[in-house]
Amino acid sequence: MTLYHGSTLSIEHPLAKVGRADLDFGRGFYLTSLRSQAEQWAARVQLLRASTTAWINVYEFDMDAAIKAGFKLLRFDAYDQHWLNFIVASRNGKQPWKDYDIIEGGVANDRVIDTIEDYLNDIITIEQALGQLVYAQPNHQICLLNQQLIDTYLHLIIVFHWILWTEKEVTNERTSTLEKNQSHRPIIISPIGDKPGKSIKSVL
Repeated sequence: MTLYHGSTLSIEHPLAKVGRADLDFGRGFYLTSLRSQAEQWAARVQLLRASTTAWINVYEFDMDAAIKAGFKLLRFDAYDQHWLNFIVASRNGKQPWKDYDIIEGGVANDRVIDTIEDYLNDIITIEQALGQLVYAQPNHQICLLNQQLIDTYLHLIIVFHWILWTEKEVTNERTSTLEKNQSHRPIIISPIGDKPGKSIKSVL
């Protein structure tokens, strides 16, 4: 499967144990099957880091082979009570992700986080929270939590070097909304190696 990671860096060798432990699915390397979502994240981190360029890293991940090799997968198919309990536990530092190597499901974006916060603060009930989550825009993320898994089954096939915001925009407009500039301008396409069965056009 083809996965994307938006960043201000080109990441050929991702690390599983870098980053915060209280994210949705714990401490790991996060990817998505939705290129548009990776682009939005790249734009966000570019502003946060005051960088003038961003990278869209494109990977091939052999999940079937990883599962056959014994790596443990947890998949959430919907914004249901199981997903909500997991996200809340993770954000509270309880590390419910420790027994898994791959976790796949929806992203707790800004709108979803508002619902979660209202639930945690007893403003709404769990039934009301789940009722609101039904209307959340579909999205997708995969977190890889095991370094051996990453090294064996995740391969970088191409990177796109983008100018998502100009230097002036990064300097003067970091507090404006990300939707203000949607003119993504690719300036470099860098294939990584020669991966059989995967062409550049197939990931554009």
